[in-house]
Amino acid sequence: MNIQRHSLFVSIIYLIFLDQTDSFSEETSDENNDLLFYYKCINVIERNNFLRAVHRQARRARSFCWFNNICSSWENMEFKHHFRITKTTFEWLCTEIAPILLQKNNSRSTLRLPIKQKVSVTLWFLATGQSYRTLGQLFALGETTICFIIRSVLCAIKCHFLSSKIRFPNNYTEFSNIAKKFKRKACIPYAIGAIDGSHIPIKAPKEYPMDYYNRKGFYSIVLQSSGW
Repeated sequence: MNIQRHSLFVSIIYLIFLDQTDSFSEETSDENNDLLFYYKCINVIERNNFLRAVHRQARRARSFCWFNNICSSWENMEFKHHFRITKTTFEWLCTEIAPILLQKNNSRSTLRLPIKQKVSVTLWFLATGQSYRTLGQLFALGETTICFIIRSVLCAIKCHFLSSKIRFPNNYTEFSNIAKKFKRKACIPYAIGAIDGSHIPIKAPKEYPMDYYNRKGFYSIVLQSSGW
């Protein structure tokens, strides 16, 4: 807030106060009380501006320190422990989806964020399932921004990899290559895919809630996924 807007805002508050005190007695509309109220308004506004500035500086410092310094210094194993992929795969993923993110991103607030930071936010969310509030504290971003980043990155991954990477094998050669990989990694012969399920937490439905209550003690919908 610049000086002119600051003075105008204080003056408006002061005039409102004078207008409200016209009907009061002379004791309550004393000039000293008016001046005291005027200076209190100035102190409150200056204090709020100071707190906002400190908050912005703290967010920038925290974001720079944690993401740019700490995450970048992690070794490959520690990086994979947190993000579930290696640094090499992370760099490759950022390079692959960067054109889509730059093309579809129309938000001014998120346009300034690096691609690596957006991908990091999304991978951390997928790996840990932490809330937007926790991610916001960790990456020094607002909850709305976190939500927008995750949706945009997932949409970019879907658009770029759905047709080329997520598909069922079409011929014997592809089946054979997949079976060899399974046998080499898991010592399981003649396997061409894996199926697993995950409980997605939900609120208890109004109709038949017990049908959604799982053995782990919460309401959920079962998501089944496969890979090959």
